[in-house]
Amino acid sequence: MVRLNRNSISWPLAFLLLIAASDIAMMLTAQSPPSLVSMGVALDFMLVLPLLVFWMRMRRQSNKKPAAIAQALATALAGYFTAQWFVPIHGSGFRPAIDMAALCAGIGLSAYVFYFLTRLRASYRFLRKDGASPVDAIANAFAGTASSEKLGRLFAHEASIGYHALLSWRKKPYTKEHATAFSTTEQSNMLVIVIAAAHLLVLEGIGLHFLIHQWSAVAAWILSLSNAYIIFVLIADFRLTKLNPVLVSEHLVRIRFAHDIWTDLRREQISGIRLLTEPLPARELRTTAAPLFCTPNIVLEMATPVQVTSRFGNKRSVKHVNLCIDRPQEFIAALKVDPDLSLHE
Repeated sequence: MVRLNRNSISWPLAFLLLIAASDIAMMLTAQSPPSLVSMGVALDFMLVLPLLVFWMRMRRQSNKKPAAIAQALATALAGYFTAQWFVPIHGSGFRPAIDMAALCAGIGLSAYVFYFLTRLRASYRFLRKDGASPVDAIANAFAGTASSEKLGRLFAHEASIGYHALLSWRKKPYTKEHATAFSTTEQSNMLVIVIAAAHLLVLEGIGLHFLIHQWSAVAAWILSLSNAYIIFVLIADFRLTKLNPVLVSEHLVRIRFAHDIWTDLRREQISGIRLLTEPLPARELRTTAAPLFCTPNIVLEMATPVQVTSRFGNKRSVKHVNLCIDRPQEFIAALKVDPDLSLHE
């Protein structure tokens, strides 16, 4: 007998997917479905499934009613386009009705997006006036505005890429009073990596686009858009790292290294620091946060596991934080003032 784990897929979501799959399968297999069946399937997509989404959302977070309504409206719009694709609606009276319902759902969803963006902008401006860096203001604004923590971190990741790739070119590096800044872009050769990768993606991408286009135009454009996104990510990583040096203060070590390592470490959490002259053992890699596009030269050892935010807003606990510092000896000296800190060189 198969039993569903409590942490596995929830039964309301499974029921929702079952309804959608059965409706689509029925419309694909029926050569000429009756008008009543077509209307029933259209109502499933535009009414039943959105109500299920609303109920599921309210069941998990009853205090997020606007977000639940917005998700239900988005589901209704997705159901409308799906119905247009799969369901042959018969009768002149029913199609205008579902068209009007889709129009109302679109207006409602647009109103929620405007409301969300207004709150987000107000929160961002407040945090910036309070002294937060742009990347921290973006992350905290989404955390306080999005309907869930995971969704907020994902939105913050994508917004950070857009901001640093397009809007950060005249900004100065972020610093704090009574904190020593350590840059991380020279030893890592990030600029060289970005330029080389961008040239490779552009030149190879153009050739692959025309090659794949002979078989599938959709696949060719998906590949080209993916290459463009990767180039934006690389540029954003470099700009974020350039504008956010590692800051060492009396009680805190602030790290914003690309989109790989976002964390604030209390000095007492750091049990050791050493120069990295050889790769870490395989058993330590699972609990290590490290940059993706460069070779680290510093290892921070944690007394207890710490939370680190990485790409796409993923959070995990680590015991080691690897960094590529331009002045590693000075960085070690800055942390050496703590008498409880062990030094390994």
